[in-house]
Amino acid sequence: MIDGLYSAAGGMNAQQNRMNAISVDLANLSTTGYKSQHFGFQELLYQIQGPNRAITGQGTGSGVVGGVLDRAMTQGAINGTNNPLDLAIEGGGFFQVRLTDGTTGFTRAGDFTLDAQRRIATPDGNILVPSITVPINISLDSIGVAPDGVVTAGSTRLGQIQIATFAAPERLTSLGANLYAASNNSGPAGTANPGIIQQRALEGSNTDTSQSLTDMIQAQRAYDLCSRAVRTWDEMLQTANQIRR
Repeated sequence: MIDGLYSAAGGMNAQQNRMNAISVDLANLSTTGYKSQHFGFQELLYQIQGPNRAITGQGTGSGVVGGVLDRAMTQGAINGTNNPLDLAIEGGGFFQVRLTDGTTGFTRAGDFTLDAQRRIATPDGNILVPSITVPINISLDSIGVAPDGVVTAGSTRLGQIQIATFAAPERLTSLGANLYAASNNSGPAGTANPGIIQQRALEGSNTDTSQSLTDMIQAQRAYDLCSRAVRTWDEMLQTANQIRR
């Protein structure tokens, strides 16, 4: 009988995790390049009951567990800005940056700036790969970025931004702070079919507010149902204990 109590409690935990994931998406509505999370459920082990243990397909489930499966890599809205180092990718692909541990990370957030050495970098100091340095005698307003990523200042070429693409970008490993790392499921970084770069523009979050609020209501109601089931099982166990006495 207690298995049902465990299943209901597992459902409560799964729905709480779902609420947490939705809350993170809603909290990042204004985060540049943010990608919303795909949440899913997975059944736990089944326990075979009764004398016919050799018969497959019979048993009692242990409930479900919920967690973030991957990221929705659909494009967010692109909004214009006045900053020449604000860049947005229209289409597929990611900007490549050098992380603090020396590995390459990938991001859709193009709100770049200059570090102390006047290299183009993220606000957290992750340098663009390959590195592009803006000479001290060149003003930011004179910098141009072509759709193919060529960076110029007047007639001077400063470098080229290389966009990385993946066979399964939704399977990238999230590192937090809008950064991703390649994984076995995403495949290695490539250069096939990259999007185009828009200068003086930023990609917004792709979180669907109305869908997120709907999902939140569903998760809250499912949590309440599981909570009622826990109370019901508790009352049944109390009744069984009283009968035994």
